[in-house]
Amino acid sequence: LSFFQVLIIIGEERSGGDFHGNEHDKAVVYVQAPLDSSTGNAMGFATIEYNWGTSVNYNKIAHLDFPFNAEVAFKTVTNGKTSKVILTDIEPI
Repeated sequence: LSFFQVLIIIGEERSGGDFHGNEHDKAVVYVQAPLDSSTGNAMGFATIEYNWGTSVNYNKIAHLDFPFNAEVAFKTVTNGKTSKVILTDIEPI
C-alpha cells in the first residue's frame, strides 16, 4: 500500500560511519504533525521522525530553506503480524 500526504518538513539530519564494527549511513527527516487534541490534554504541533534511507536522500533536500511544504510518499509494509509506515520519497512543493 502506498499513499501520499502534503506535510511540512521541519528539518533533517544524516549520520554515518562505523559503529561497533558495523557501517551505517542514514538520513532522518522531521515532519510537523498535529497533536491529538481529542482528549483535551494537548494542543498544537510536534514532530515525527522518519528514517529516509541513506545520506544520498539527505542531499536531495539539503539545499532548501526549512521548513517547507512537500508531497511525501509513504509505503505500508508488514511481516505478517505487525505493520509499519516507511517514508519513500519527498517532493518539495
